[in-house]
Amino acid sequence: LGFTASSPSTAIEFLNLDHFDHTNGLDNVVLLPKGSPPPPSVPEPGTLSLLGLGLVGLVVARRRSY
Repeated sequence: LGFTASSPSTAIEFLNLDHFDHTNGLDNVVLLPKGSPPPPSVPEPGTLSLLGLGLVGLVVARRRSY
């Protein structure tokens, strides 16, 4: 569930429609400034290049043993 602010100051109200003495609450609410940049992505290693480098290492190790 997400809300997007339409102006620099936006009010969000939460109403309790329960007419009994029950308490309701919110948990894990995060407010971010409008237009904040997304968190940086973590680069993934090149899987094929790592596999190729490992295969080259195996070939070199095998040639040295003979």
